[in-house]
Amino acid sequence: MTHRTTLEQEQAEALRLLDTLFTSAPMGLVFLDRDLRFVRINQQLAEINGLSIAAHLGKTVAQIVPTLEAKVREVTARILATGQPVLDCEFSGETARAPGMTRTWNESWYPVQGEGGEIIGFSAVVVDITERTQAEAALRETELHYQALAEASAEIPYRMSADWSTMMALDGRGLFESSVHPCEEWSWVDQYIPRDEQARVKQAISDAIARKALFELEHRVLRADGSIGWVRSRAVPILNENESVITWFGAASDITDRKRAEEERRLLASIVENSRDFIGIADTHGNPIYGNRAAMELVGFQDLEQVRRSKIIDYFIPEQRQFVEEVVLPAVATDGRWSGELTMQHFVTGAKIPVRYDLFRVDDPVTGQPVNFATITRDL
Repeated sequence: MTHRTTLEQEQAEALRLLDTLFTSAPMGLVFLDRDLRFVRINQQLAEINGLSIAAHLGKTVAQIVPTLEAKVREVTARILATGQPVLDCEFSGETARAPGMTRTWNESWYPVQGEGGEIIGFSAVVVDITERTQAEAALRETELHYQALAEASAEIPYRMSADWSTMMALDGRGLFESSVHPCEEWSWVDQYIPRDEQARVKQAISDAIARKALFELEHRVLRADGSIGWVRSRAVPILNENESVITWFGAASDITDRKRAEEERRLLASIVENSRDFIGIADTHGNPIYGNRAAMELVGFQDLEQVRRSKIIDYFIPEQRQFVEEVVLPAVATDGRWSGELTMQHFVTGAKIPVRYDLFRVDDPVTGQPVNFATITRDL
């Protein structure tokens, strides 16, 4: 008698615990009979459906959520045929809670067996994933739009995880080595970024993550052919409803040619500035606009402002200025070049400076029109 009492008490306690779980679970729970009538439903699922618990009991799925009836019949038929649960099904439809609005649920369905092992009904666990699926759909749409924009502009689109540790599959378009699988655990850094550039790139990433703002950086990259190139990379964070970053969409532009041209110009500027020859540039009216260090030292100028306030003819001794104005400048305008020996003068001391004067015309490479006069003059 004591053993039976204890067993009954244990069963009652188990039922009480199950009942507590049923009523307090954060997801929807339901039990249907074989005719798909509601036998039991918790408050969470009742609220999802927009009706009270009492309004469900004894009613069929077709009466309560008609837009879901076909899917429920499909799932329960599989359970009856196999005796196995059907897990992680996605249901979409309308409920009385939000007529005209399609919502989405993740549901797992289980057979409920009687004492003889026969299936007497079905239980289900229901989680509303509408916001998640909407966010995923919006994310997919954003990705498609971003890729279309990047493709239209010949940029290379990429997508990163929230913390940038993972780069999703990448179409390198010949600039980068393409990848069909995500590059995880920062492996993309070694694959695409030169070692001595990695710290600068990671710092820029950290700054963008901290600000939840645009990532933008010009940096060197490892090209598909093994050479070093340059890209201008920009990426925007995608935030969820809680203002947390869920991913980044970016695009990289190949600026290798531009960077090489800039480097060539820098080297040329260094050569010009450090040359011992007088190098100067003027407009086609004979107004100087640039002189290198050697030019200014030769004639006693301190800065470019003095150069820009002068005229070409001012650099020569008075008795040669008419010749420069009437012969040299017209010859350059007409023939493109004049070369010969002349005498300049120091603007401060008035000292005469014999020079080999080589003045030539610079034409616009597109229009062919004259745009500047330039000189490389050697102190004799």
